[in-house]
Amino acid sequence: MLQLTRLDEETNKVKALLKKWAENILEIGSILKQINEERIYKQKYGTFNEYISENFGFKETYAYHFINLYKKYGQNVQRLDKMKDFGMQVIINSLAVPDEYFDEMVEELDVNHKMGLKGPEMAKTIKRFSKQAGDPPRHSPKDKEEHFLKLKREGNNWKIRWETHLNNDR
Repeated sequence: MLQLTRLDEETNKVKALLKKWAENILEIGSILKQINEERIYKQKYGTFNEYISENFGFKETYAYHFINLYKKYGQNVQRLDKMKDFGMQVIINSLAVPDEYFDEMVEELDVNHKMGLKGPEMAKTIKRFSKQAGDPPRHSPKDKEEHFLKLKREGNNWKIRWETHLNNDR
């Protein structure tokens, strides 16, 4: 029987923890939401901010990010898990994106990630999707421009996938 090295054991531990990360983020959000809404923090602290900073060492704003992630994704761990490769800031920024654009946003972020794009480029992608409120096109010049941008994004995504596919076959 093949014996695992220490590196293999440690790698397996990290992989197991990564599988749980989305569940943990949502659970943290759920608990903090309950503490805040029910004002349980009042047992020892004057404000939610005091409670957060003294116990966790981060700001109240970050706690609200966990709460808002829980509110948006609820128990949908699979949806949140699709974004783990993009980093926490991208995940937090995704809160502004309407649900109907989520899959398209993740698809484009994945292409950006594979191309090696980071922070500012990812933020631009999310910002563009957050401005799309799902309104039907009204045939104004602005709506036509957004429609063409969407078609261009889709075309670029397919082009990148095709090039990646061709490079993988070589």
